[in-house]
Amino acid sequence: MALAVAAGLAIELVAETRVQSAREATFVAGQRGLPAPERRRALDNLEAGQHWRPGTEALTTEAYVLLRAGDRGGAERAACEAVRREPEDAQVWRTLAAVLEAARSPGAAAAAARAHRLDPRG
Repeated sequence: MALAVAAGLAIELVAETRVQSAREATFVAGQRGLPAPERRRALDNLEAGQHWRPGTEALTTEAYVLLRAGDRGGAERAACEAVRREPEDAQVWRTLAAVLEAARSPGAAAAAARAHRLDPRG
C-alpha cells in the first residue's frame, strides 16, 4: 500500500513539475512569446502534465503559449476545452475571454462577464 501511495505521489510531483516548468517559461517570455524550441518543450511539458493531472491548469497555460505564438485557433480550442472541463471556474473563463479578445471576437465580452459572475472580486 505504501509503495502505491509513493508511486502516486511521485507521478503527481512529476506532472506538477512539468506544468510549472511550462508556466514559468511562458511567464518569463511575456508577450513576446517563446522561441520555437522552447515553445515545443513547453507544449510537450503541458501535454505530459495533462496526461497525469487532467485539470485545467495545463490547458489554460497551453492557451496562452499558443496565443503568444500566433495560433489563435489552437489557443481557442485549449481555452474552450478548459471551460468544458470546469465550467464553474472563473479562471478558465478569463483565459477564454483573453483569447477571444486577442482575436477580436464578440464572444470575449460574454466570457469576461461569465468570469465576473463566477468571481466578482477576480
